[in-house]
Amino acid sequence: MTRSIIVGICTAITNVSAAVAITAAIPTEAPVNATPGTPVLLNRFATDLPTGPDDPRCLQNPGYAACMGGPYWVGPPAPPAPPGPPTGPLDPQCMSMPADAACLGSPYLPPPPIAAPPPPPVVQPPPMEPIAPPPIAPPMEPIVPPPESPGHI
Repeated sequence: MTRSIIVGICTAITNVSAAVAITAAIPTEAPVNATPGTPVLLNRFATDLPTGPDDPRCLQNPGYAACMGGPYWVGPPAPPAPPGPPTGPLDPQCMSMPADAACLGSPYLPPPPIAAPPPPPVVQPPPMEPIAPPPIAPPMEPIVPPPESPGHI
């Protein structure tokens, strides 16, 4: 064994023994079991940890997982898109921007949107000639029964 392997094993044993000692030293406030009606101190489960990246408590705990976002945190809703510039004197935007060139009806109005071309006319298919009825075959002659086969030998 090399020296680094021995040091690694000793460090792991020391860490485990320290964790066991700390866990054994934690006092319990109340016994908790699965029987209904047993009182449990709820203040033991109260926490002052932040709940998401937008929580002000993340300033104190920046390394906490909830402060770092994550794949399931959606975040605040996006603000609505700002309205575009007014397009003419009758645009509701002109109430807040009455001096805008488009609101005054000046020659600097934006060009009107290009109208879509009308759809092509519907072409009717050419009329089809009526289909003739199926031909009627002449009556068939009766089928002659097969000759009698000889009996088994």
